[in-house]
Amino acid sequence: MTVGGARTLGGKDAAKAIEWYTAAAEQGHAESQYDLGFMLLWGEGTDQNTLKGMEWLIKAAEQAMIHLVGCSPIFMLKLV
Repeated sequence: MTVGGARTLGGKDAAKAIEWYTAAAEQGHAESQYDLGFMLLWGEGTDQNTLKGMEWLIKAAEQAMIHLVGCSPIFMLKLV
């Protein structure tokens, strides 16, 4: 499976990835914020949480990751 264009692990590995992405995202790592955001949006490795997913994607975008996030206004509206 891919998360925002990046390959992720499935099953229990995805749950472990959530832990690592969360730790790095909380430290300000933009790519981890991006990956964590999509995992939360899709419920991969955790319960789906659209609001939290969008929050992490916005944090990534604020760090000039907007080209990776691809957050056009239409895309954002479809998620909420």
